[in-house]
Amino acid sequence: MPASKSSSIIPDNSHEIFNLYFPSGLKCTVSPGRSKEEKLIAITSKLVYPGLVITPDDDQVRFISECLEKTKVICVSVCLDNDPEENLEIINSFISGKADVLLIDSSTAENLPEFSCNYIIHWMLPVSVKDYVRDFRFLKKSSMEKYAVLLYDPADRYFQENIISLRYGSSKDIQRRMLADLDEMEEYTQTSLCRIHFLHKALGVEEPLKECGNCDNCRKSLAKQSLGDNDRETFTILLTCITETREKFGVQTLSDVIKGTKSGRITEYRLDRATTFGTLRDLKRKDIKKLFDRLIHLGYCKRTSGTYPSLYLTSLGKRFTGNIPFQVLELPKKMSVNQDEHLDMVLFEAVRNYRRGEAKLLNISAFMVFPDRVLKEIVKLQPQTQKELKTVKGFGEKSWDLCGEGLLKVVRRHRAETI
Repeated sequence: MPASKSSSIIPDNSHEIFNLYFPSGLKCTVSPGRSKEEKLIAITSKLVYPGLVITPDDDQVRFISECLEKTKVICVSVCLDNDPEENLEIINSFISGKADVLLIDSSTAENLPEFSCNYIIHWMLPVSVKDYVRDFRFLKKSSMEKYAVLLYDPADRYFQENIISLRYGSSKDIQRRMLADLDEMEEYTQTSLCRIHFLHKALGVEEPLKECGNCDNCRKSLAKQSLGDNDRETFTILLTCITETREKFGVQTLSDVIKGTKSGRITEYRLDRATTFGTLRDLKRKDIKKLFDRLIHLGYCKRTSGTYPSLYLTSLGKRFTGNIPFQVLELPKKMSVNQDEHLDMVLFEAVRNYRRGEAKLLNISAFMVFPDRVLKEIVKLQPQTQKELKTVKGFGEKSWDLCGEGLLKVVRRHRAETI
């Protein structure tokens, strides 16, 4: 479906900007320092496409395009020098899924047709909070999580000051006003408080929100929450249990291990040999589940996707258990799914759980959805599009019709969770 130009004028009123463009649950991140090229490549390879990269001018668009051409990311560029019809054709190709990332300069971005993407990367410090939030209009509501990443280098400030001086040198009032806006935007990059709350306040939106839980500052704050001695000891047991059972089980089974319940599943996989077996037998199972939920909320572990999710440790959880001695169980062979150390086992479990769920719905064997060799190839490739998925040997039209779209959602969600 071709892109159509927006008939509405972008508002200048702060409240209107917030109400129209600010998506709920937006994950805002500021990535400071140099090596922007490396960061851009790392981010675009992890986040779920489509994505938008906004730069200050056409020269930067060309530079970034050359950087991304060295990767597997398919990008297209829109420049002021291009013919308007050519730009429209490029945007339509991006909307139709022929490219992963669209590169554009900030001036052209103001007149873009309407489309939706899953993330925006600002290559340089925007001039004002209003300009920054206006760009969120491309992060329209959908089931996918939305990200706004600002790559910030202190040198950006001097670049923008020069642009303001060149464009508005004859008007001191405009220069002062724009430099004040630039000060506020730079303050946003340096605040240690909730970034979403900062943007709310800057736009004059009264919010009771103190911490959003989504921005990088809030995530760091949650990760640094102090734990009492009792909490620390209990958390150690729970995280150790996840690790020594090889991150292959969900809350129900893990709770049985910690509770010391010899269920059929515990016996089948010999989980009663775990050092954590029965360590919290005095607690009720529902209370143990609440403790796992709290660990997830604080960011120490996450659930995999799929019908039967298992728990795995985040980088924070691994740091927490880093100096704790524990054994890793030797599980029965049917749990040993792959000898390839480079295979992403979290994604493997997520895809395998999804396959199991689809097979159950269709009342067929799991291998009839697709066999293990195809499963492993999917995990290695981590396809993001129908075209990429169909390059997997053994995954043809029949497999696509059966479960293709759902499978892509599982892979995309995994990549979004591991940024």
